[in-house]
Amino acid sequence: EVFDGMFRNVVLLETVLESIYCLVLNFNFNDYYLINISGNQNLSRKDIAFWYQKNIDNSLVYTVVPVPETILKGRPNVIKTESLFLEKLLGHKLSNII
Repeated sequence: EVFDGMFRNVVLLETVLESIYCLVLNFNFNDYYLINISGNQNLSRKDIAFWYQKNIDNSLVYTVVPVPETILKGRPNVIKTESLFLEKLLGHKLSNII
């Protein structure tokens, strides 16, 4: 089951690992003391499951379900974040996931 209606700026695990590697190599990257590691696409789990099934494994079976009210009480359904300095740290533009 995947939720429909919760959106987050998704980042690839590969990008997280690359960011850590770049920070280790450039420990003096002190332009900014805080770097938000965030993707540039606001996607839902439904979007990701659909893409995965279409492009990676067409045998993936999933059911789209609404987000339970108990979850929405403590979290907004859309969170948009932006990584202002991540591309500078990485030295390249972020790739789209989908």
